Amino acid sequence: MNKYAKKCAMLTIKDLSYFECYDDLLVPPMNALGWDVSFIPWDHNDVDWDEYDIVLVRSTWDYQSRILEFLKVLQDIDRSNAILINSLAAIIWNIEKTYLLELDKKGIDIIPSIFQIEFSMDEIMKSFSRFRFNSEKIIMKPVVGANADNILLKSKIEIKSQFNRVESIYSGLPHIIQPFLDSVLKDG
Repeated sequence: MNKYAKKCAMLTIKDLSYFECYDDLLVPPMNALGWDVSFIPWDHNDVDWDEYDIVLVRSTWDYQSRILEFLKVLQDIDRSNAILINSLAAIIWNIEKTYLLELDKKGIDIIPSIFQIEFSMDEIMKSFSRFRFNSEKIIMKPVVGANADNILLKSKIEIKSQFNRVESIYSGLPHIIQPFLDSVLKDG
């Protein structure tokens, strides 16, 4: 007889060797609470999600390059008997950083953000002076992203001198431009 009454699947990726990941720290306390925990790569085929009570989205750090496939897996989980933690609606809302616009409209302070659908070097250069305080550096990141993939922290001079690299990353990739705030490094 299994000593665990409940089963939890933690979604991860096949190879975490290039990442800092501490999901394993969750296992002992969950075991103590009666949970049997399995780590399952999110793109693993032939998983019967009905075998699990809950599915936690944890270290799925390659989803951004296969977003439609990732969302299909989450939809499959949502249709199963397992409870998806967080809800599918919350995950979908959170995947695209455009949720920041909704927060801003509700009066919640966010880091000032300029959303770009198309690459425009003129808009990038103007962004340095558009924020309420002239920024020495800006952060550029994809609207859908994880792992700091394709995130750039650059000054005006660096942006100009690395034009080809910046253009090759962000052409055809919706992105956000934000001022770099030292306080993020100090305070989080």
